[in-house]
Amino acid sequence: MSKYVAVIALALCSVLAVRADVSPDFLAKLGLAPENLPKDFLTEVNGYQDDFSNGLDPGVWKWTSSNGRTNPFSLVTLAGGRTVLQHTGNSASTNNHLLCEPGEGYSSTTGTQEVLMHVQMTYFQAGTSGTANSYLYGGPAVSVDPDASTGIDLHFVQFTGQLGSQRYKLGLGAANANRFYPGEQSAGTVWVTNEWYWIRLVHDMDSGMVYAKAWLSGTEEPDSWGATVQNVSGYAGLAGIASSNRNATFNVDYFLVKADGLPAITVGRPIPEPATMSLLALGGLALLRRRRQ
Repeated sequence: MSKYVAVIALALCSVLAVRADVSPDFLAKLGLAPENLPKDFLTEVNGYQDDFSNGLDPGVWKWTSSNGRTNPFSLVTLAGGRTVLQHTGNSASTNNHLLCEPGEGYSSTTGTQEVLMHVQMTYFQAGTSGTANSYLYGGPAVSVDPDASTGIDLHFVQFTGQLGSQRYKLGLGAANANRFYPGEQSAGTVWVTNEWYWIRLVHDMDSGMVYAKAWLSGTEEPDSWGATVQNVSGYAGLAGIASSNRNATFNVDYFLVKADGLPAITVGRPIPEPATMSLLALGGLALLRRRRQ
């Protein structure tokens, strides 16, 4: 009997070992060391996470467009076998989104909704030198109305239309007049193409606060927020990814949404599928048979 108990304990320990840390494959995919992960990794939250290694679930991800634009998001395999969600838009309106709806009744009107993304901008259409208008290239989105496809976005942006002016910018709705510009509400340092960045966007619908930050992947997450905005009301709905209003190509290989009402998960630590647990148990039984022979 004690042998059976030992085997079961061995199988359970194996399962726990799988869950005890971020998957090495996951770390290798992101090109990160454990000490350089965002602060919420390995914590339990109510949320949904996707590294797109199993495809783009049409039951979870839905393209919304207020002007009939074609979906610019697709799964692409990069050199080395890395699967990413890639945006290849061409002058799509900024109030278009790929929205994440991981469960019935998830659309939020109260509480806090938060998105964390791992993003790489690989190409962007430069603006006209000297123009005052900013070019928005996409990023995380929260509290998006799925019918109007308008919400709170945190974009990669080229602010003045001149190379070297790349920042991040909070956007509310679809009107540039409601957007917060770098220097007033910048959310991080200058970004460049072909580098990976973490971007975090939070909307507290109860207090009306919006928080945003962005930092270079492989470096420690900053404690302070790059941008905070007060009294943001009238926005509620789904989280997702904002599209671009110009030609822009960017890759996303990790997406996390945190919100009340979603299942409890451990960030960055996928729970083994039942089939995996069964294989571990079978492995333990096989070990027992060998020991009894």
